[in-house]
Amino acid sequence: MEILAIVAYRQPITRVEIDDIRGVNSSGALQTLVWRGLIETNGKKEAPGHPKLYVTTDYFLQYFNYQSLADLPLIEDFEDSANNEEIDLFDPKKKADQDTQKEG
Repeated sequence: MEILAIVAYRQPITRVEIDDIRGVNSSGALQTLVWRGLIETNGKKEAPGHPKLYVTTDYFLQYFNYQSLADLPLIEDFEDSANNEEIDLFDPKKKADQDTQKEG
């Protein structure tokens, strides 16, 4: 899920850029996400070696019940979390519950 979140928020992104963020090799997990249809390659970066660019698919949006990438929760909403509890970025109901708690 970590790699999927990185691709969703930073797309288009190369495997090397993902590896730099994570600090470990991500090629196996990327291939699994491609195989499952959640991400796909979309062109090549104009850089030495012309690495593949990864983006999320329409199936990704459907799977997580989003209409567009604009529906993803804002990262800033989670950086200010005072209680440091684990948050599921792909659960729209939890996002709505948190927004309600902030307003109330």
